[in-house]
Amino acid sequence: MRNIHIGNIIHERFKESGLSVTEFATRINRTRGTVYDIFSRKSIDTDLLITISDVLQYDFFQEYYQQGSHPQSPAQICHIHLNVEGITDAKLLCQYLALCKKKK
Repeated sequence: MRNIHIGNIIHERFKESGLSVTEFATRINRTRGTVYDIFSRKSIDTDLLITISDVLQYDFFQEYYQQGSHPQSPAQICHIHLNVEGITDAKLLCQYLALCKKKK
């Protein structure tokens, strides 16, 4: 697994989204202060990351399993919509995502 700083990656995608901090905070049901805190985090709760992925229309989970050290270009991004209700363990979520990937 790669050593990444998810807050930096979220911040970069946020800047590309064109959303204001206030609008982004509203969409993820957090305060503006929490949004700035998220940008500084090295790790993040999976439920929150799922919400952020949905709002910014980007699968941030792929950042943990992406091969090589270069981010994918927009043409290579695959949006996956999963019903993950009840999956609260990050390891279980990763196993589920790996199974979905194998099925493709």
